[in-house]
Amino acid sequence: MKTIDEYAFQGCTKLYDVYCYAAEPPTTSESSFENYNAFLHVPCESQRLYLLDINFGNFKYIECVSSDEVSTDGVVVTPSTNDVTIIWPTETGVDTYTIV
Repeated sequence: MKTIDEYAFQGCTKLYDVYCYAAEPPTTSESSFENYNAFLHVPCESQRLYLLDINFGNFKYIECVSSDEVSTDGVVVTPSTNDVTIIWPTETGVDTYTIV
């Protein structure tokens, strides 16, 4: 993920945990998130970058998590007023997917 647009999570009142595995903080605006009291989980090696980021640094809780290399090619995230649509490429033989 490289960018989180303005108001991407507006009205997401049950947003308690945000996992961002990007090595560098994505480009955001102050209004990208409505709830900065949520827990932000970021790669351990990038935690300092997130803490110092002008917008991600507003999160009250920034926790370190280990991460595996994951390909995000073909993933499309489209937010709207009350929901978000996420489209990703499928894998042959896979019956279920989990979004974290």
